[in-house]
Amino acid sequence: MNETRDLPDVVEGPGLRLIVWRSAGWAGLDLTGDIDLASAPILARAVDELLARGACNLALDLTYVDFFGAQALRVLDDIERRCRQLHGRLVLAAVGPHIRRVLVLMDARRLLAAMLVPDRVRTAADMCSGRDDETGLDAHPGRPARPGLTPQAPRRETA
Repeated sequence: MNETRDLPDVVEGPGLRLIVWRSAGWAGLDLTGDIDLASAPILARAVDELLARGACNLALDLTYVDFFGAQALRVLDDIERRCRQLHGRLVLAAVGPHIRRVLVLMDARRLLAAMLVPDRVRTAADMCSGRDDETGLDAHPGRPARPGLTPQAPRRETA
């Protein structure tokens, strides 16, 4: 039997892995790896597919993003603008200090406004599903649980 899917659950490319999920009018991407010149087109294509299939509210979980370059800023700015044009919104979850620093230095106000406050919401998936419990279990069928991802080694701060 041929089953039609909007997008594969996992999209992989050089240096970046995307896990796609959908819930209650939202679509989301859990990102793992680097968003740079080589991998930004992978993210852009995945978002193009989601938007083409009717998504207008997108959540990006940046928990395991190790590198966030200038090209990442351009792609996210474009995603935010496109969501707004569709009367939707972009939400950024688990924005690490290295990403936050790039957003602040580049004065990316709309992207800074899209960030979730960590003490209010644990992940974009929790926010989109309306889940507010502390179980830590993944409520999205077909979406791999967080522990299945292999995070990169922690970044070392340089002086």
